[in-house]
Amino acid sequence: MTVNNAEWAPFHVGMIVHDLEQVTAAYGRVLGVPAWTHFDVAFPAMPWDAGTTDSRLRAAIGKGGGMTFEVIQVVEGVCVQGRWLAQHGEGMHHLGFWVPDLRTAVEQAVADGAGIEWASLRADGAGVAQLRPGSGTGDILPALGDRMAYMGMATGGVTFELCAQPHWDLMQQRTGGDPHRTITPPPWLQELGWGSTPS
Repeated sequence: MTVNNAEWAPFHVGMIVHDLEQVTAAYGRVLGVPAWTHFDVAFPAMPWDAGTTDSRLRAAIGKGGGMTFEVIQVVEGVCVQGRWLAQHGEGMHHLGFWVPDLRTAVEQAVADGAGIEWASLRADGAGVAQLRPGSGTGDILPALGDRMAYMGMATGGVTFELCAQPHWDLMQQRTGGDPHRTITPPPWLQELGWGSTPS
């Protein structure tokens, strides 16, 4: 399968907030979200960004009004989400997309003018030691993991989160094996062998 941005599939709208519980309760009422999946996310500092530190986020994801919403609260550390909140206040931070192949999608997005803001890095650490403050995308790509990446654009004010199969696998774990209740799956789930579609 050739991967291009026409094959990106909608996943979620990502919101960054001060109080996750307050926002999920309000959104749950207004949007009719029947259930939220709550989880914590620990992320290391991004080696190419000297201003970040190890951070911890609380997140919740749920479906309502025909869309999937992810609500994020920064608990500790300095990260891109916390910086965005300080600069813009609460609101929509990113649009999440499923992609069949993360590396190919990121490489294409970079070629089309996006920059890598935040990403999962290779679990084996290969390439990470070479990253340093100010490293460019050419340095970052070899260290890229295969789960997710935030892609920023110089215009438009919205970040794109690209998520691949390891992220779907993680969502299955976080939801106790029932991600369809709170997550919109990619339409090509079975075609690529990621799992089954909801009945």
